[in-house]
Amino acid sequence: MDNETSDCVDSIVNLIRREYYNFFTNNCLHKNRRFKRLCKEKGIAVRLVLNYGIQPLRNHNISYPLLHVNAHIGDKKYEVTHTYEYVGLFGFNGHDFKVLKELWSL
Repeated sequence: MDNETSDCVDSIVNLIRREYYNFFTNNCLHKNRRFKRLCKEKGIAVRLVLNYGIQPLRNHNISYPLLHVNAHIGDKKYEVTHTYEYVGLFGFNGHDFKVLKELWSL
């Protein structure tokens, strides 16, 4: 991916990350589908992957199982759901998510 394409992708990621998160109306699937659509308009091929993994609770030695959607461009994975500062329910932010298995790719 060239520098111009990388800058375009980063601007789209930052735009979507700033949107509010809601489990029912604007979750990881919604945001990643929007990311894929915006990248497709720019001619960038994106693959969405449904992952099964574990999410560690912040400041605890406990993890819980979770399904999460990520976007992949080539070999690079993009987390567009949350900003790095976001801490949601049970400490979830998407950046600490440990993938155990890729379940489905679209």
